[in-house]
Amino acid sequence: MMCEEMIPRQGGFPGFVALVEMSLSTHFSIVGANGLRAPLYLEKYEGYAEEILKGFRFGPHDGFIIISNSGIRPVLVEMALGVKRRGLPVIGILSRRHAEQSKPAHSSGKKLIDVADIVLDNQSPPGDCIVEIEGLEWKTGPTSTVTGAMIINILRCEVAERLLKLGCSPEPLPSHQFVGNTSAEEQLERFYEAYRKSLAHRYE
Repeated sequence: MMCEEMIPRQGGFPGFVALVEMSLSTHFSIVGANGLRAPLYLEKYEGYAEEILKGFRFGPHDGFIIISNSGIRPVLVEMALGVKRRGLPVIGILSRRHAEQSKPAHSSGKKLIDVADIVLDNQSPPGDCIVEIEGLEWKTGPTSTVTGAMIINILRCEVAERLLKLGCSPEPLPSHQFVGNTSAEEQLERFYEAYRKSLAHRYE
């Protein structure tokens, strides 16, 4: 969710890439095909993140934002370690309180909070949810979606401002709800082309 909040959300711009692995994120059926069991299993499987990383070629200006409330799942920790081995920086968006209270699940004994160069705390409590309802054993009302989206958008706005100060103008994705707006349609084409160019080095 947070990956797609960055790009391709309105106002997003090339330079950010949502690396969303379908086998880990397509679980809308809950049970049966594309259910929840398989992704939860794969999150624990060491070696999987490295195979994902092998599918790309990274440049000297690339970096990763890795998002997890607890930051303990092996696939996320392995991803962060693999990124660091490639000499790239890692930003972790997580709940510091949750991470510090959780035991590591990766064989290295590390958590995302240990590997990330920069940690952005989403301020969510351990377990994420905050609403207690009488008669309900487990809390509901997760907070990390709200705070995570806020962090992502603040980060994107800050990057845009800094790029402009460096003389580099981003190509934002305009709202495509303005039917017949020629300016928006032209900007959409510029966005597509800029995004295509920004990806070129990853596959060459």
